[in-house]
Amino acid sequence: MNQAQPLINDPSRGFKGFVPAVFGYRVAALFTREVGDLAYLKLTAPAELVRNPANAPDPWEQSMFTARFAVPGWNKSGYLAEEAQLNGKSAYRLLIPEYYEASCLSCHGEPKGERDISGGRKEGGKLGDLGGAISAAIYLK
Repeated sequence: MNQAQPLINDPSRGFKGFVPAVFGYRVAALFTREVGDLAYLKLTAPAELVRNPANAPDPWEQSMFTARFAVPGWNKSGYLAEEAQLNGKSAYRLLIPEYYEASCLSCHGEPKGERDISGGRKEGGKLGDLGGAISAAIYLK
């Protein structure tokens, strides 16, 4: 936030391009630089919702979106945590789903395919739909 504060505070600019996904991506990148090969952090989403290819889900993340989060009856306040491979190493992995709130829908809602304020195409999401997840891991020795 400190790095973006001058942009956020600039009264001469309307849309500043500072959206939650960009903030999350920057935080995850900074975290990764700081911890090196000890841990992992990424904002991701089901493959069909990803706008930035750097946020594309790995195979484990995508399988959790499909096999767990998309299953009727999934507890939306739940998360997944298990030991699984990451980048060829054993890791304790955590995936916390994020669901669209009203504030998300101006960019990710309907009508699907329409351009949002950032220039991206809306996904057609509805209140409460799965929008993405926070993926974190600690590598095991």
